[in-house]
Amino acid sequence: MGGKVVVVGAGLSGLALARELLDRGFDVEVVEHRDRVGGVSIIDPEAMRIIDKVARDIKVRLRTTALMKGGSVVTSSRDRLEVIDDGFAATGYRVSTLVELGIFGCRPAGIYPFHAALDLVLNDLSPGMHVAFYGLNRYSLLLSRMLLYRSRRIVIIDPKTDRLGDIDGVEVIRARIRSVHGAHRLSRVETSRGTLRVDTLIISMFRPWNPLAKLQPVGHAAIETYDPADLVEMARLYAENLSCGSDRVELYIDRGLGNIRVFPRGLRSCVGRIMIYGGKGRKIRVNGRAIVLDRDIVFIDIPKHVDQLRIEQA
Repeated sequence: MGGKVVVVGAGLSGLALARELLDRGFDVEVVEHRDRVGGVSIIDPEAMRIIDKVARDIKVRLRTTALMKGGSVVTSSRDRLEVIDDGFAATGYRVSTLVELGIFGCRPAGIYPFHAALDLVLNDLSPGMHVAFYGLNRYSLLLSRMLLYRSRRIVIIDPKTDRLGDIDGVEVIRARIRSVHGAHRLSRVETSRGTLRVDTLIISMFRPWNPLAKLQPVGHAAIETYDPADLVEMARLYAENLSCGSDRVELYIDRGLGNIRVFPRGLRSCVGRIMIYGGKGRKIRVNGRAIVLDRDIVFIDIPKHVDQLRIEQA
């Protein structure tokens, strides 16, 4: 039987992790600063089907904020203030800022981070008539489709995509945004491929985000993925690691592998799997075994009860 665990965030990752921990005998509570569950997955039918299955019997405290205070993580709601002794951060993505994206010019109305635009749509409001998204991914496509019947034009701009042309009625172009302009409301966007006349720009380039440094990040707080199955599998791996009572494995990662990351942190020796993130196309060796990483996120079986795990260039 496990102890009390608090999961911050009631999106797909947080609820999937809570389900796995609950099934392993832990006392689990999920806290969520919004007044609903689902997070960004609220517009993803596949993810919501999973949430509907895993969310049963899970205690979720809505309208509850988690924050760092004096070196501790505390949860704050209207009637309670509690310190989290053991928990996970399933806080989701943050949206890249215009400065981070190298977008200059004035700052007129009509420029929204993705989550703000999502809230407008969920409240049956439209952010604009001629809408551009910056960043092509699962969520920008889902939201753009929801906006199609309200807007006269939808275009998704992405500097790296190979998916060009029309995707289910949404125009996709490969370009980089350089500047935005408008006296009061956004009127044009200057890109590397020319000028776009739009009145709305929704920033949909995401970065993993964990504002609660003392808690282990899970899901979108740790990795960038748009596959619900990856998030569920990651949650299962974290729960397995937490419920395992053996010693920790000493982890060595070759510096030459760059930004490759291994999860879970604090790997226990009785867990026979790891997740490697950020190494698509790399050839590596895991304790001498050669592996080709064919995706950005790869789950690999490893021997149980080893003292050390070495991940090196092949």
